[in-house]
Amino acid sequence: DDLHGVVGNVTENQLRAALGRPPRTPRPFPRQADGPEAHGFHHLCHAAFAYLTSGMSRALVLAVDNSGDDDTLVAFRGEGGVLTRLGAVHKRPVPIGGVYEEATRQLGFGLGGEGKVTGLAGFGTAQPQDVAALLRRIGPWHLASEFLTTKDHALHGVLRAPWAAVAPAHADFAASVQQALESTILAFLDDLRREFPTECLCLGGGVALNCSLNGRILRTGWFRRVWLAPSPADPGNAAGAALLWAARSGCNGPGLRSGSLGPPQDPQAVIAAAKGIADVELTVLGPPASRAVAERAA
Repeated sequence: DDLHGVVGNVTENQLRAALGRPPRTPRPFPRQADGPEAHGFHHLCHAAFAYLTSGMSRALVLAVDNSGDDDTLVAFRGEGGVLTRLGAVHKRPVPIGGVYEEATRQLGFGLGGEGKVTGLAGFGTAQPQDVAALLRRIGPWHLASEFLTTKDHALHGVLRAPWAAVAPAHADFAASVQQALESTILAFLDDLRREFPTECLCLGGGVALNCSLNGRILRTGWFRRVWLAPSPADPGNAAGAALLWAARSGCNGPGLRSGSLGPPQDPQAVIAAAKGIADVELTVLGPPASRAVAERAA
């Protein structure tokens, strides 16, 4: 009886049809009445999770990922707990996050290894000609590129088997991909902040996990506050859907004070557990050193 709505990209029978399976007769949940079912909210849920946990009244909200509901980037204006769509970039010809995902596979890091590309980029030097090959044109609400694995692509030769050693060329390739991503997002943000001037920015979607990009955004000085909700990628969309439904019912919460979730851990217990792992050399950093490492990584 407490289920007020269901948010999804496709219905179960739409998914079964895509797989060539017959439709299934719907079976009601064990409650008195089914809630309404809504679709087409992928990036809106990303944005809701970012904005409605930020505690900000007025903010620019950017959701960027591989794709969802046919888009790869969607921008919103958040005012008074309400999100209004400003514009979007279609996932074709190539999704923004998809370029990074394809580069991750090309470098041999497999599905979900995008963070390794971000780390590897710090050891390389972006090559201007490679960045130009990655992105032919960046403009308002337009992205023209091509998949990195097409045979005629300038960077098609940069391939690495998962078991092979990492060479300087791989690091340079990662740096070029990273710079292309940052240039793309900064171009959109520069455009958007003129359309909707604000000191606050909320980031959502899988691309928001790119800490180097987030650091670059902070260093521009365009925004006084930048908020990244915990789990900004697709798993966080469940919370985004719930927050969106709550907001539309007039139940806005106070926001989160921190992106850290879970109970605090005793440092001494963590050190003791780490010392119990065989063949692990442990170096304990104090707060100043650990903060410097985090800032360097970002």
